[in-house]
Amino acid sequence: MIRLMLPQINPNLLFTEEEILRLQQLELAKPDEIIFSKDLSRSMMQQLISRAKAKDKLPFLFQEPKIVYPPSLNLEQSSSAITAKFKASLFSGNCFIDLCCGFGIDSYFLAQNFKQGILVEKDEALAQITSHNFVLLHQHHVQFAMGIDAASFLTDFNQPVDLIYVDPSRRNSSGNKVISLSDCEPDIIGLLPKLLKITNRLLIKTSPLLDIQLTCQMLGCVKNVYVVSLENECKELLFEVEKECTDEAIVHAIQLHDEENTTFSFTMHEEREIQASNSLPRKFLYEPNAAIMKSGAFKSVAKKFGLYKLHQHSHLYTSDILLNEFPGRKFTVMGNCKVDKHQLHQILPQGKANLSLRNFPGKTVDLQKKLGIKDGGEFYLFATTDCEENKCLLLTIKA
Repeated sequence: MIRLMLPQINPNLLFTEEEILRLQQLELAKPDEIIFSKDLSRSMMQQLISRAKAKDKLPFLFQEPKIVYPPSLNLEQSSSAITAKFKASLFSGNCFIDLCCGFGIDSYFLAQNFKQGILVEKDEALAQITSHNFVLLHQHHVQFAMGIDAASFLTDFNQPVDLIYVDPSRRNSSGNKVISLSDCEPDIIGLLPKLLKITNRLLIKTSPLLDIQLTCQMLGCVKNVYVVSLENECKELLFEVEKECTDEAIVHAIQLHDEENTTFSFTMHEEREIQASNSLPRKFLYEPNAAIMKSGAFKSVAKKFGLYKLHQHSHLYTSDILLNEFPGRKFTVMGNCKVDKHQLHQILPQGKANLSLRNFPGKTVDLQKKLGIKDGGEFYLFATTDCEENKCLLLTIKA
């Protein structure tokens, strides 16, 4: 029988007034200063190190001095506030379940849009911390199932809910990292029939390394795929499974910003059917953001913005007119030459540029040595292959 508990303060997790004052005094200290402080216990050191990590990743927690942080690994595995807010913005309803709530960041934001929530966490010590913090954060409308794994919980739970969210652990019993959903804990593929008996909608967070098309095939009835990028780094993939959905999944490449998010949406079928046009470099060069690159919208983005591809496999684009709305970096082409040190130094006499390889063999550091250039400066140099199969260097500056 499942025992559900409301959030509650754990007396063993409370800080004394002196400890809170000490944490605030040292909150801007460097790691070395913390480690070599003789008057700090190991647990206080851990709290200080975690608070420093949370300052940017979880600012809403950093502002509450009584928040208790878990071990570093749990903190590293938790979502950032900005990615958790995005997930929460997609759903609302009466009741949700978070099958692997961990430190509870995703649950905290999901709870803003639901009347009830059930947070499942098999690590009871971690669940106690999350429960304790939820009282401090005034989240009293959720319940915790502590010390029980997802599979056991689903065996005994049969009430319908509006959403089940799961962020499976990507480490096996030996502590090694895994990627495949079948290797994660819990095994989402194996549990899928049970999950879809109690909900019509399931959201799964996965590693950004996962193959989108293969995962859609394994899950079936995927309605939406969200490729979530922050600061031009792909952070996570989200698969929204809807019971009895038969349409092909819509893939959304999401670039998160503090001011406004950018979204590019397409289907795999649309991407396959598009015949993109190629061209030699023109006046402007474009490099898609990380979310679009991971999503595979290589021809779709060319069609959407009326761009030419430099090469089928280069994933760089060009045009005669600057398109400021393009979702990625934009450059003005200043020069174009063969992969030759002497030719390059004629158009780059200072010998300094930010070098990137796109559809070009080798490593960046080796090509830098070959070309005799240093890293940095205002110029951006792309080593790539053009539509005539020629290896070339494109010297650019940000548009």
